[in-house]
Amino acid sequence: MKVSFMKSLQSRIFILFIFLLLCIQMMSFYSTYQAKQNSETVQLNNKIETAKQVFETQLNNRNYYLNAFAETAAKDYGLKNVFTEDRKSFLLALNNHRKRINADLAISIKSDGEITGQLVTYYKNNHKKVKVGSEQGKSFNNFEIFTQTDTTELYYLDAKIYQLSLAPLKSGSRIIGWVGFGYIIDHNLANELAELTGVNISFLLEDPAINNTKEVVSSHSTDEKKYDLKSIQSINAGIDINYISSHFRLGEVNSSNLTALMFQSKVSVLKNIQADWQEFLIIFMFELVLSLFGAYLISAGITRPIKQLIHQIKHIGQGKYDHDVEIDASHELTQLADEFNQMKDAVVAREQLIRHQAYHDSITDLPNRNYLAERLVEYKNKETGFIILQINIRRIKEINDTLGHKVGDKVIIEFSNRLKEFSLEDELFHLGADEFVLISQKLNIENTISQLSVSLDPLFNHESLNLHLQYCIGIAQYPEHQTDDITDLLKKTDIALQYAKKHNRIYQTYDRQFDFNTVERLHLINSLKTAIEQNQLVLHYQPKVSLSSMQISHVEALVRWEHPINGLIPPDSFISIAEQTGQMDALTRWVTKEAVEQYLKWQKLNINIKIAINISAENLKDKSYSDYVIALKEDNNIADYEITLEVTEDAVLSDPQQATEILSYLKSHGFKLSIDDYGTGYSSLAQLKQLPVQELKIDKSFVQQLMQNKDDQIIVRSTIELAHNMGLTVVAEGIEDERTLLWLQKHNCELAQGYFISRPIKADLFQTWLKDCPFTTAKEGKWLKL
Repeated sequence: MKVSFMKSLQSRIFILFIFLLLCIQMMSFYSTYQAKQNSETVQLNNKIETAKQVFETQLNNRNYYLNAFAETAAKDYGLKNVFTEDRKSFLLALNNHRKRINADLAISIKSDGEITGQLVTYYKNNHKKVKVGSEQGKSFNNFEIFTQTDTTELYYLDAKIYQLSLAPLKSGSRIIGWVGFGYIIDHNLANELAELTGVNISFLLEDPAINNTKEVVSSHSTDEKKYDLKSIQSINAGIDINYISSHFRLGEVNSSNLTALMFQSKVSVLKNIQADWQEFLIIFMFELVLSLFGAYLISAGITRPIKQLIHQIKHIGQGKYDHDVEIDASHELTQLADEFNQMKDAVVAREQLIRHQAYHDSITDLPNRNYLAERLVEYKNKETGFIILQINIRRIKEINDTLGHKVGDKVIIEFSNRLKEFSLEDELFHLGADEFVLISQKLNIENTISQLSVSLDPLFNHESLNLHLQYCIGIAQYPEHQTDDITDLLKKTDIALQYAKKHNRIYQTYDRQFDFNTVERLHLINSLKTAIEQNQLVLHYQPKVSLSSMQISHVEALVRWEHPINGLIPPDSFISIAEQTGQMDALTRWVTKEAVEQYLKWQKLNINIKIAINISAENLKDKSYSDYVIALKEDNNIADYEITLEVTEDAVLSDPQQATEILSYLKSHGFKLSIDDYGTGYSSLAQLKQLPVQELKIDKSFVQQLMQNKDDQIIVRSTIELAHNMGLTVVAEGIEDERTLLWLQKHNCELAQGYFISRPIKADLFQTWLKDCPFTTAKEGKWLKL
């Protein structure tokens, strides 16, 4: 009985709500409909009346403009002076006046009615041209209009109708002729007026004698529909009730009336109202449905179980998922509680998944940067020492570009697996892409790196391709490098990592002098531009020995900064600043100019030394630097291949296509091109063979321990042989002892450079050094390190 009573009450409430709602909605609908009908009538009347007023205004303005200009031209003394004399001069003068108002017709008539000049425009290849009219030399057929006060008339010429205005040419008080200008009544005029009025415009010729209507031109620009003559006649006669229209008589042409018909479809005019009405209907239906739904919810409301449900839902909203929602009520509400419990379980599972995704990397499933930040705070609270190692897989981008991202992901996963095996007692994090972080409480950095290399150094085999997993490590220590914000340790490891990358080291512990954001570095950033402009920079020159003759044949120009306060600043401290602040191009140009000037000075002193200049990746991005150095060479008549341009392997391979174009351009203008720091990247000699270079410079990391490391000997010897097979000469840098020098000579290396030969020295000291240099002449096969 209770259930039956509740259902009956629910039905009665629901029916009552429907009845009240329908009454209100129908009253609203009726009043809106009446307002729409009135609005349509007003808008239709306003549309055509407004269009008619705009049309009349525009046409009157056009008449006034023609009248005023004709009167002005008629007063021109120069025009009257040639009126009865030189016909060609008069036509030129008449055309000049026509062009001032871009008139389509210009005409002059003698007092006896002879047309002495007639110019009409026509279009040829979309360009407006002028020609002599067909009636020139004939009698003017509307001679009676000269006596009228309003001299703007319709003029028919060559099947075209012109709006013409004439003004008398007077000599004193005597009329010697008339001059006039006109605009054609064509599609352009119809389209222009249609755009201004917002309705369609048609110009009609109506012959009342034979009851015939002919369309001259029309716009039809404001409707998509195109109208034939029959449609126009129906609208003109007011037969087609689907259109609003109005007439405007313009005048008479050859016994026919020229009439402007303005018309527009009612649907087009009322489309906004129709759109509003449709929107109202949609809103009405939406409100109806929404109200019905609301009525149903109200009628179905049972307050006690709903309050109970709300109370338990609040607990869940506060994150208390330990209790299920339980309701002792109707079947519907019990089912609702069950569904809500299932939703709660789904939310809990989704939150756990979201948290896992928020704190773990998708590729390796290792904890990510978010989780690392929380763990660093926990480590700090323990107040025990630890080290952070930020590990970067080098050249992962080249692997992605060469072998594909799937292989790149496999390399990252393999690298993470090796780190997991190593760091069983430590915590490992993946910051994304090629960046990993290891937190270790093993404070002996060298032992940690040594053990880590055992896990990471073995080759990774992928489909018979052996990949060397090169890496760099940046290290920070706690509490040695602590700050107020513990997460700043990550910033310090990144600074150390970037330093290790730049100097081709496997690992580097953070040092304050590496920090790019120190006050000292900020001062250097602000001072570098001034240093370039005020010649605070100076070039040092490091000699190169030709191993075939054991004599100095080349030098490399190296820039130094003689700071007025900080003293001599090495290039490592400011080259990166120039790159980051966009001053690298200016710096390279300064070095190039100074080196070329020094080369010319040595030439005058009969010191035949070739110069090598380092250029950056920025100089390979456009031709501006290339044009600059080519101009220097040509302006100073420097022979080909006297200047060598050295560019790093990384700079070339960052954009091989662009680099090839620029380097080819430089080579074609007589520059020798050299790849610097070869061996520190992923490039091969086969890749470099595609570049227009003549020289390869082996990085010092392979040369400094050449006599102690057999692997380095194999690498250097193989590089020399392969380079020679590809037509490249070889330079070895980093030579620090005589045995290394003689080994390179034995294996046919062309040039040698290093501290054993000489450190970089200033130009004036270089000249003195060169006189006593042990490489000027051989001394019993021995050379001393100065």
